[in-house]
Amino acid sequence: MSNRRQFLTRFIVGSLGITGLGSLLLSSKDKSSIAQSAPKQSRVLSEIPTQNLEQGTIQIATISDLNGPYGTTDYRQEVHRAIALILQEKPDLVLCGGDMIAGQKRGLTHQQLDTMWASFDQVIAAPLREANIPFLFTFGNHDASNSRDRLGNFNFERDRQAAADYWKAHQANHNSPRLTWQNTFHYPFFWSATFDNLFLTSWDASGFRLQTEQQNWVWNALNSEAAQQANHRIVMGHLPLFVVSKGRNTAGAILANPKQLLTELESHNVDLYISGHHHAYFLGQWQNMDLLHLGNAGDGSRAWLNGGRSPEQTLTWITVSTAPPLITYETVSLKNGQSISLDTLPDEITGFDSRTIRRHP
Repeated sequence: MSNRRQFLTRFIVGSLGITGLGSLLLSSKDKSSIAQSAPKQSRVLSEIPTQNLEQGTIQIATISDLNGPYGTTDYRQEVHRAIALILQEKPDLVLCGGDMIAGQKRGLTHQQLDTMWASFDQVIAAPLREANIPFLFTFGNHDASNSRDRLGNFNFERDRQAAADYWKAHQANHNSPRLTWQNTFHYPFFWSATFDNLFLTSWDASGFRLQTEQQNWVWNALNSEAAQQANHRIVMGHLPLFVVSKGRNTAGAILANPKQLLTELESHNVDLYISGHHHAYFLGQWQNMDLLHLGNAGDGSRAWLNGGRSPEQTLTWITVSTAPPLITYETVSLKNGQSISLDTLPDEITGFDSRTIRRHP
């Protein structure tokens, strides 16, 4: 990973290196606890300042699993840190792997769900919107679970309605002259768009079953002229295609029929599949496709299935270069700002279904 893009993070652990607008995102309680627990004057400076990146490069910040306990409207310190760091670095685009709020609990009222989305807007979406940083997402199970009962009805229809109401009223969160919607008929549950010469599509992987008609919709989107002419194709979905963490080593924690889906994604020349849900950062590769399992920024960090680093919240930077076409990654800890070397990840992880995902070379 010596060629991956390095951001000038100025991540000062004692004060988080956050000034101006970013500092407004942290409560006085957050600042106090950070100052007491972190070593002073410890910082990480990366090698290449953001402004020196080559022209045509797309800088992307990726975050996932932001939520706290069921029904909560608060976000932990690491989420505030992630947003402050993004505001400081001003990437071209933010992608979220889902679980933006803490739903998926029976009995939550419309008012409670609306309040959670309002909190998301205040803490996360509004600061990015005001900074003109577009935000694209895929739904997680805590946002708008697609699980169904025996009759085919959604078990969390109220959650899905609240999520749709918020996003249809806040499409300004995506605003950018560089973003062109390709298909929003099923927005916000699944959609496709281009950002410069990058093709992005999201499917509704908020549960482990993908409906056949939705799969066909995605394959058609990837067959479109916009997708075929793009330099790169990225697919987003909350549930991954491989197991990577403890407590997620079950059939319901990955997408059903993963072998078939991987084959289809590869045949449609997908360069990168981005997922969340497992609360453990892991960058893998399957044939010619990268598989980015985003770590969580919110509660519940998990250890890799076969051990390794201590669980921690993370943020991953992606750089998409146009000449030569190349996607590179850098993941940082939201506890101390340190860059996480690929060498500290397991060489491979094998799940309950005996399928193995190997670490990105």
